[in-house]
Amino acid sequence: MAGVQKCAPAFLLIEGINAIMMPEWITAVSTVIYVVATIFIVVSNKKMANATHKQVMELQRQFDQQNRPYICIRFESVRSGLLCLSVENTGSLPAHNVQVSVNDDFVQRVSNSVLKELLQKFAGSMFYLSPGQKLYCGLGYRSEFRNLEEQALIMDVSYLGNESCYKDHIEIDLSGYEWAIFYSSPFNDISDKMTDISNSLSHSERHIENIVHILKPMN
Repeated sequence: MAGVQKCAPAFLLIEGINAIMMPEWITAVSTVIYVVATIFIVVSNKKMANATHKQVMELQRQFDQQNRPYICIRFESVRSGLLCLSVENTGSLPAHNVQVSVNDDFVQRVSNSVLKELLQKFAGSMFYLSPGQKLYCGLGYRSEFRNLEEQALIMDVSYLGNESCYKDHIEIDLSGYEWAIFYSSPFNDISDKMTDISNSLSHSERHIENIVHILKPMN
């Protein structure tokens, strides 16, 4: 009993030390867990913020792409074989201060003096295009295609819209259209058909008049 009594103070002392040390250990562990959780939350919030920012930027990009002017320049044939450039605003907003520069090497290929002067004025002008509006600039006729195709058409386009300035570089190699049949328009087809009908009616009318003239003496 005396041995047990002697050990009791030592046991109580160890228990007291453990009782004092345990709260500090628990606090340390809790602090580590809190720090790790905080870091995880911060990282997660940052990822969410970055994802949200990217979505907002993508929505803004799509909005800007859908709400702006687009100047499209194409090589076309109109009016029974007139070769020309069509300048069209295919966007949803007006295009202001449209300017198109044309390489002089191509301008010199235009043999028709009137069309050459108009092309030079086109290259030195500043104009406006509403959404869907299309303008034409003549280059020559079908018979002059061989001369035009020997030089590539190079253009730099600039215009304003939606408080922004847009610039494009366009190159058209006319030799790539050598195979094409330059169709005029359905209106010309209708006009030709109406002319044929008119000629046919005139011929029929003359034929009827001849028959009437022959039958008159018989009456």
